[in-house]
Amino acid sequence: MSEPGSKREGDSTRLSLVATASNWLGSYLNRVLGVLADFWICSYPLLSVVVLILLAFWSPQAPEFTMKLNEDLAPITPAGATVFPFVATAIAVAYCSSAIFFSAVAALGQVRHEMSTVPYWLGGLCLLSSAGVIFGDRVALWLIGITILALLLVPAFGAPGVRFHTIIGKVGVNFAIALLTVGAAIAEYLWFETIAGSRALTTWPIVYFAFGFWTLFWTLLVIWIPRSFGLPSFWLVPLIIAAVFSNFHDDHGIRMLDPAASRPKPAATLNVEYVKKWLHKRCSRRDQVCTVRFVAAQGGGQRSAYWTQKVLRELNRSNRDFDRSVFAFSGVSGGSIGGLSYFLARSTRLKNWDTSLEKFASSDNLAPIVTALLYREVVQAFIPRTIPLLDGRDRSRVASNKRGKKPSSTIRQRVS
Repeated sequence: MSEPGSKREGDSTRLSLVATASNWLGSYLNRVLGVLADFWICSYPLLSVVVLILLAFWSPQAPEFTMKLNEDLAPITPAGATVFPFVATAIAVAYCSSAIFFSAVAALGQVRHEMSTVPYWLGGLCLLSSAGVIFGDRVALWLIGITILALLLVPAFGAPGVRFHTIIGKVGVNFAIALLTVGAAIAEYLWFETIAGSRALTTWPIVYFAFGFWTLFWTLLVIWIPRSFGLPSFWLVPLIIAAVFSNFHDDHGIRMLDPAASRPKPAATLNVEYVKKWLHKRCSRRDQVCTVRFVAAQGGGQRSAYWTQKVLRELNRSNRDFDRSVFAFSGVSGGSIGGLSYFLARSTRLKNWDTSLEKFASSDNLAPIVTALLYREVVQAFIPRTIPLLDGRDRSRVASNKRGKKPSSTIRQRVS
């Protein structure tokens, strides 16, 4: 039998553990409420981090526009090895992470920042999102789990009581304004050099630069300025304005042909007579087998466009009669771009047509469209009417070119 004293000591120990756990849980829940309040204030940095991580997971073609860390630091783009996309992506991710960090610092203000670790977590998660972009879906899926775990762990850590943390709280707004200036310079360059500038910078750096810039801009405008005057955060107001104004402007109107312009010659109709003429021209000899090929290419953006023209070039290289034997080509999305670019490159009759086609197909054709979406169309979203400066500058027009030419004319010019 146990002694009465030892029993009382065991009960006291259990009660002490329960009290400690209860106090820790109560303290944790209080910190949770504080962190939720910080997240509410830092709404734009939080939304940017979440969207970037989801983009990394929902972008199966991310490797075509960025880098993987291998021995040669070579990009996964078909164009071959170059360090520039890696450097541009690294700078853009560093800019975006810094922008999100200082946006959160500015939004919280010096006093609240002294007691918060939220800016460090948001900046770190933005930096971590680039791993999903570089290494693909599997890592991106892990990032979603890590993000959820990190958000649960935030309340468990108190604010660092170091001098650096205090200094950041004092100068955070100055750094935020400096980063905003840098982002504005990049935005101005991409605004007026949408085609050449975007292709040079490539897609994912543009995404990170744009997210960092707009996070800073809207945080300073509708969160930091109102809170500096003792007013509440107005971060919901721009979202409501954009949703309302979207019903009053249409910058994706259908382009119409000029009725006075001469109509193009009608295309050959696929009928019995056309088939007979085609066969007679290419299969006139009855004493040998005549090969008739049908080519179909599936969609898939940059990857499908490159793969389609690459396969067609290899077939042409291995069989000089390949082109004559193709009766019809059918493609969707990227596959149609690959087939059209091959046909137009062959029609140039240049000796280096395959080299020009390789350069065209391996270039980042998504970058100008992403630039128009993340810069021009964001501005248009807050204007109730389509203004002349933005008319015809949406991402669908940029997909042709800045002069509004037909896609086929643009491709012919670039592959020749």
